[in-house]
Amino acid sequence: MPSGPIYESNLVAKRLAIPDDVFNVEADKTPIYSMLPKTTVEAAMLGSVVLEKFPNVASTGIIDGTAVTTVSYVGRETASVCAQHFRRPWGVSTLAELTSTYGVKDETGHQRAWAMMIVRRMIEQQIGSTDNSAEQSGGTPWTTRGILAWLQTSAHTTHAIPSDFVPASGTRYTGSMKAASFTDSELSALMKAASDAKKGPVDLDLFVGSSAKAVISEMTQADPYRVDGLDTVKNKVMVIDTDGGIARVHISHFVAVDTSTGAATAYSPFSGFGIDRSQWAWEWVKGKAPANTNLPADGSGDRGFVDAVGRLWSKNPLGQISIYTNTNA
Repeated sequence: MPSGPIYESNLVAKRLAIPDDVFNVEADKTPIYSMLPKTTVEAAMLGSVVLEKFPNVASTGIIDGTAVTTVSYVGRETASVCAQHFRRPWGVSTLAELTSTYGVKDETGHQRAWAMMIVRRMIEQQIGSTDNSAEQSGGTPWTTRGILAWLQTSAHTTHAIPSDFVPASGTRYTGSMKAASFTDSELSALMKAASDAKKGPVDLDLFVGSSAKAVISEMTQADPYRVDGLDTVKNKVMVIDTDGGIARVHISHFVAVDTSTGAATAYSPFSGFGIDRSQWAWEWVKGKAPANTNLPADGSGDRGFVDAVGRLWSKNPLGQISIYTNTNA
């Protein structure tokens, strides 16, 4: 028989110090996808959005008695828009479902809920991507165009946006994302270029990566309440008010990611876009909202998948801004 006191190291069948909770350390929010207006159209994978805008016209007067000899019209153009199929399979074996684990009462329900969140995240990162529109061909699947592609200031090689609706070069910033380089003046110039394209003040939501947000947060802004003659202060900027309009600043970790892996790229921390989220500017067009389908039982356990089909289209790419850079040197 052992002698002396029993020590912790001598104990057997010790209970594990595991809390009855599961903590997810990554954000599952999808703010861009959530805030976009949703609509439903036909299920065709290749569709078109109809675009039109006010033309530049003369405002000279008419000589009294002059007859109408010519007429004019406002034309419309179309931009091709591809839809995309998103899918996340899930599965739980029979024994896994019967095994009790800390923090999870129903493994099948837990994995199914995760699949639903992951599909929404897939859509979110596709929306914020640089991916251009693509039709299925061979091993290439249908791909919907991301915001950073919609707002690029050069012509697209496939499914080109009509030239009248390609954003002006002044609306995209590609320089250094360094506080001394990307100043409030640089941001104001982007907003002015967007306002000039829209022919009116812009009202944007600016989604940017963490490094870009840090730079914007340190911008010098005017304080209208100072009375001591010092009219600028350092503050954490959440709303930018410029001569061109207003931008509300949000941090996003879904900008310019590698859509083939889901990982951030060198551009992700420094890039972003300021979009008009009103009904006339952007829509997520649902072919199928995210939904679960259970697969037939085959003896291996519960299985299924969550999938969705949709496309992002812009009914007016003008009057918005983008930042696309991978450096703060």
